Amino acid sequence: MRPFDLCILSAANETQAQGYRTRLNWRKQQALYPHTEFMVLADPDGRRIGSGGSTLFILRRLYELAGENFSAAFSRKRILIIHSGGDSRRLPAYAACGKIFTPLPTRQPACLFDIAMNTYAALPFNPEGQVLIASGDVLLSFSAEQLQFADRGITGIAYPDDAQVAGRHGVFVPSRQAYQTPVPVKDFLQKPSSEELVHARALDYHQRAWVDTGIVHLAPDAVEALIQCHGLLAYTLKEKNELNLYQEIPFALLGKKSLRDSGRLQTLAFHVSLLAYCGFFHIGRSREFLYNLYTLTQAGALHGFENGVRSNAADFPQFKEAYIYHSLIDTHRARITSPVLIENCHLRHSIELGGDNIVTNLSSTTGPVKLEANLGLTLLPLKRQRWTALLYGLADHFKTGVKPENNLFMNQPITEWLQQRSLTERALWPKGPCGDLWNAQLFPLCSNPAAASQLMLSLQSTNRFPKKWLAAERRSLRWILQQVDHRSLLQQEETIEKAATLQNLRHVLTPDSAWTAAALLGLCTNERAPALLAWELEKLTKQNQDLLFLSRLYYLRSQLVRSAPGAGPAPDAEADRWLDLAFSTIRQAVGKSVHDVPAQNHCGIAIRSDEVVWACAPARLDFAGGWSDTPPYCMEQGGAVLNAAVLLNGQYPIQVIAKVLRQPIIRINSIDLGASAVVKDLAQLRDFTDPSDWLSLPKAALIAAGIFSGKERSSLSSLLKKFGGGIDLTLFSALPAGSGLGASSILGAATIAALSRTFGLKWSQADLFQRTSYLEQLMTTGGGWQDQIGGVVGGVKLIQTPAGYDQTPTLSWTQLDEESKEHTLLYYTGLRRMAKNILRQVVSRYLDRDPEALMVLARLKSLALEMKSALDHREVETFGELIGQVWECNKQLDQGSSTEMIEALIRQVSLHVHGVKLLGAGGGGFLLMVAKSRHDRDLLRQKLMQNPPNSRARFFDFTVDSGGLRVNVL
Repeated sequence: MRPFDLCILSAANETQAQGYRTRLNWRKQQALYPHTEFMVLADPDGRRIGSGGSTLFILRRLYELAGENFSAAFSRKRILIIHSGGDSRRLPAYAACGKIFTPLPTRQPACLFDIAMNTYAALPFNPEGQVLIASGDVLLSFSAEQLQFADRGITGIAYPDDAQVAGRHGVFVPSRQAYQTPVPVKDFLQKPSSEELVHARALDYHQRAWVDTGIVHLAPDAVEALIQCHGLLAYTLKEKNELNLYQEIPFALLGKKSLRDSGRLQTLAFHVSLLAYCGFFHIGRSREFLYNLYTLTQAGALHGFENGVRSNAADFPQFKEAYIYHSLIDTHRARITSPVLIENCHLRHSIELGGDNIVTNLSSTTGPVKLEANLGLTLLPLKRQRWTALLYGLADHFKTGVKPENNLFMNQPITEWLQQRSLTERALWPKGPCGDLWNAQLFPLCSNPAAASQLMLSLQSTNRFPKKWLAAERRSLRWILQQVDHRSLLQQEETIEKAATLQNLRHVLTPDSAWTAAALLGLCTNERAPALLAWELEKLTKQNQDLLFLSRLYYLRSQLVRSAPGAGPAPDAEADRWLDLAFSTIRQAVGKSVHDVPAQNHCGIAIRSDEVVWACAPARLDFAGGWSDTPPYCMEQGGAVLNAAVLLNGQYPIQVIAKVLRQPIIRINSIDLGASAVVKDLAQLRDFTDPSDWLSLPKAALIAAGIFSGKERSSLSSLLKKFGGGIDLTLFSALPAGSGLGASSILGAATIAALSRTFGLKWSQADLFQRTSYLEQLMTTGGGWQDQIGGVVGGVKLIQTPAGYDQTPTLSWTQLDEESKEHTLLYYTGLRRMAKNILRQVVSRYLDRDPEALMVLARLKSLALEMKSALDHREVETFGELIGQVWECNKQLDQGSSTEMIEALIRQVSLHVHGVKLLGAGGGGFLLMVAKSRHDRDLLRQKLMQNPPNSRARFFDFTVDSGGLRVNVL
């Protein structure tokens, strides 16, 4: 799904445009649409020119901004135009922000605009460029996979509906009926009668017509033709005539209406793409919007509309009859009769709603509210630190040019309303005769929200003369909307959102949510908030049993303590304690899938006293998907890694030998380190949490293999006597520490395998994988499963695991064919880096739900699948390029994965390779290079052998090993 390069909102006037810009700038600051630029263009001189005129004006403006260079403005660009220039007169609750920014009851804060952006981004993209046009007052629900756009001309989108619905919309008459392909338009009707539908043969056998969705696709030739409609645009601007994109333009395309530049328009192809179904969630009139929320709709189901979301309403049964979202409740004094909408409100005083009410933007200082049935109330901050309250009837529309009997205020004809209160027309129109409500001076200007709301609420009484209201300075809705303080309104929305979220944290911070520590801390808008946040997090930790979620909660608590020093006397130490608890909980989660086998459940040593168990294992080359195998990511998201088991210079680089001792001791030897030690008691055996201590691995292996449980109360000597003798373990790794070839994990797997055979435990391959992961958690290195699987299982394979505690992998093999092998070089840089801190940093980013980390981890998983496909098809160049992409992802995930020395080395070889990456966690170790040709391969060898970065740097020959780990008894 390609994002839009540019999104343009049309606006009725510059004041509305400024309000839109305020909200778009907020989204830019939140990085919600990082790849999209935004622009708001108001109709010239604030005069309406219609959706067609606005389209021509916007296209021409973009063309001019690009220096009248069509290619620069539109070629290969994806552009979205949303017509959103209405005044929302029939929905006063959201007249200030505009219908396009009407908030919706979704778990994550979202307006109509946000859902529309995602909906339209799913539509097909024309690689040559496209302009999509849509309406800003409707939320559409459809399957984008059913649609295709014509490569040339204009394409509309239609869906089937009955004649009654069709009579209120535009209707396409396609030349034929077919899905997933655009078909030529035979005719187009606008709000046709039943007779017109029959006459135009617009009905199918089920008496349905193809209703216009309002989405229009312009191919490049159509964009260019519309830009050249100089006469039509000039006429529209000069005559101040509204040109309708959904009537005059399609009529002109079909030759049904003569317009300026009709000849140019008629040269364009006109198609329609047909949907099997489309759901409409129209944000039009007040009552329609209210009832839509109480109704099960396609849009509600698709986008997860939910009553009570982003509010603490669930804690207040008095509000159970209301539809509430994005609100904070601090009062039990409430009487509610449904249906009622409460949104963007902080309710601290008594509230009584008679039914069919919409209440929005009420601040904590509004005061008591008592609202009769069928009325709405909204508060608005104005410029110069003033406030007003809009009281209105759900049937009011504030239209101009209507008959007096249809000029409704508080659901009554305005003449009746005035008579009931002994008022004259001069009260509303002091400088002229009775006019329309759009210009009626109904709404008071006050210094605070309480004064404004109480003045307007007093108008509900018909028994008394509204003396205070009459004496107040008042203005019309038209004037009010030009004076709204959009920054203050947005700030109020943010404050309520944060406070309600904090109060409702247990429902918001869930295992599948993406809250970062910074975002949670951002909820703290006053001095008491950090303590409330800590308290809510503590409640969550006590209520949850999910180890993976608990680890994240502990991490968040560590960040809260670290960022709020006032939380304790020693914040850094306290933060480290919570962080350690987070990682120890991850270790518990990994251990959950491993069934410890205590000593009494095995029969002791299962080999003869003169026999030796010998385990040999290849090294691992990781090609793609690294980090996705690391807990807790793999347990929550599933992992995918492509790697290979290899011999180095023809040899198995990792070996373990186990044999029986007569003495009841454990002796551990390291050939490559030239070291030896004896473990004499259980306290020594359980000391394995220091990864820099070479003894930690074999000692942890004795626990992870199930030889010991780690909870024994007997002495080590007595346990070994019961087993039948002591244990002699000899370890050998020909790989340097920090090589990036999985040496530690594979050595751990080989040790567990050797011990398993020695004690006759008969662990399966899947058991071995899980127990090696557990070993790494015991050692606190916290690595993933790809290293041990890479060495235990031979060949080049894609390893995948599902989400869940059980990380049993699914494997599928590919091969490094002869050409790929000849182009691939393995070079030891002579540099080293320990992986523990790296793992902590990367896992911490995931626990924090860092957006960049989540994106990179998902990309690494997909690269593993793409790379397997490249190897399956023997595409050496693609394989190399993907290797390079993996390296870039690794650097994004961990800045320490590269150094200036590494980058200098990569620059030295860059002209000769398709791609290059450090293996493993990076920062040093082995460099994998995919040369462009055999000649480039030879040049690389020559260059690096003549000028190595240090005395330890050297090439290694490697061979893919098909057998993997071998365990034999000699």
